[in-house]
Amino acid sequence: MPLSRCLHILSVFLINKVLTELQCCMNKFGNGSVSYTLNDSIPNHWTCSWIKNDLVIVDEEGVIIKDYVESQIENGYILKQWYSNVLCKLESPEDGVSREINCTAQCNPTYKEPTEDGSIPQYIIVIIIILIIILLLGVGFLVYKWCRHRRRRRDKDMDVEIQPINAVDQDQSLIHDPDQSPDLYQDHGQMVSG
Repeated sequence: MPLSRCLHILSVFLINKVLTELQCCMNKFGNGSVSYTLNDSIPNHWTCSWIKNDLVIVDEEGVIIKDYVESQIENGYILKQWYSNVLCKLESPEDGVSREINCTAQCNPTYKEPTEDGSIPQYIIVIIIILIIILLLGVGFLVYKWCRHRRRRRDKDMDVEIQPINAVDQDQSLIHDPDQSPDLYQDHGQMVSG
């Protein structure tokens, strides 16, 4: 068997493996429109068309029938309403392989509804900001508690009793009275008179 024939069979096998992993799902929006999306992008040399009840609504070249399609999204389309039988038909002109992927399963609930300009909705930004603030407050509180604990330990270790001067129970003999003994101080062995 020639090498080119083996490579052709191998490429068809690998492409079929990739195609079996491709799945399509739908997500209904509050305004009645529905997104139909593939879980991954299609191989480069493949063509893709979208069919609703045996009617091509997006052909292989990307021409859209605006009566049904609201907009294009990554790996799929948003249709104006829900249809029971939407298919994504993939074909390889080089290999003659084709596959139809039915889009009836519900998408992952974490799917984000696309906005008009493709930006992130504001409520997600607000949630992220609130979470960051809560995180910073929590970290600040923990740092405060840690510093307070360290200060208490330091104060406890340095617990020195300081007595006030002339306290009632203080030994008065330790206090110097200059009138009683004027010549108490010596400067290098000599008496200094007051």
